[in-house]
Amino acid sequence: NIKIQIARLTLSSTMNTPRTSSQTRAVAMRQFFEWLETRFGGVLPMDVGPSAEIMVRDSLRSKDLERLFQHQATALHVPNYFPKASAIELGNQLALQVKDGKARNWKVSTARGLESSDVFTLGAHVPYNVAVANQSFNEYYSQVQKEFRQRRRDDSSNTAK
Repeated sequence: NIKIQIARLTLSSTMNTPRTSSQTRAVAMRQFFEWLETRFGGVLPMDVGPSAEIMVRDSLRSKDLERLFQHQATALHVPNYFPKASAIELGNQLALQVKDGKARNWKVSTARGLESSDVFTLGAHVPYNVAVANQSFNEYYSQVQKEFRQRRRDDSSNTAK
């Protein structure tokens, strides 16, 4: 499902030309995704082979990161890479932010138009895939760095108490 959502965002960015009305784009996208879902279901044909591998390793190695960044694998999972207690605390902090209403729903384009998804985002920046679709990489990375700095400041002030 997430790869279809990514494809939808990518398609929407390629159709964003001044000559095409938003209604025409919406109809074309709906028709394309109806066809795609009918033909392939929830699994796209590129979801097979070595590039679909989820690497599970006991430690973080540069050769695995290289494979990941060169799209020769889908994911890299290193169990216990981050301390369990810290992960639980971070999860609790993020859940509290969601409970306080700070999360935004990431709407996705479907055959029925824009719909709410099961993905929520926290922070001041758009999700990475949206930045890719909008070709706003510099703004995305600038906002991410700003948020990292802010979260570190917030974290250090919380631990000092």
